[in-house]
Amino acid sequence: MNPPKIKNYRIEKLLHRTNNYNIYTAIKISENKKVIIKEPHDNFPNSLSVAQLTNEFEMGKIFHHDNIIGYIDLIHKDTLVFLVKEFFESSSLEEYISKKDIDSEDFLKIALQITEGISDIHRNNLIHKLIKPSNILINPETKQ
Repeated sequence: MNPPKIKNYRIEKLLHRTNNYNIYTAIKISENKKVIIKEPHDNFPNSLSVAQLTNEFEMGKIFHHDNIIGYIDLIHKDTLVFLVKEFFESSSLEEYISKKDIDSEDFLKIALQITEGISDIHRNNLIHKLIKPSNILINPETKQ
């Protein structure tokens, strides 16, 4: 499987593969900035996967909150679509808590940030339907 070639981006590596998407780290060349690129597995994505990425981008780009990943761009290339999001060093909350005992101070710090992020989503009249530890990212060093 070859990584996609996208103008103005240099793909670094495959970070994660879900049932429907490949998630890559990449560099946005014009800014020398590390980003995440999400692409459908299918080289000829159906209208549903294009609609899902488009919808995710349209909803995500309205948020400007420290506890919500920023959405940068939605790129259409031929029949393909790519979603570009902010990158930060992280692991899933699920992975983080499986490897580390969390004291009450860290638990409260993490819980407060999650609550603030979800509150901002709800203030914008949206509902995140997949809130679960595997979908929450945390920087193990800063605990953001």
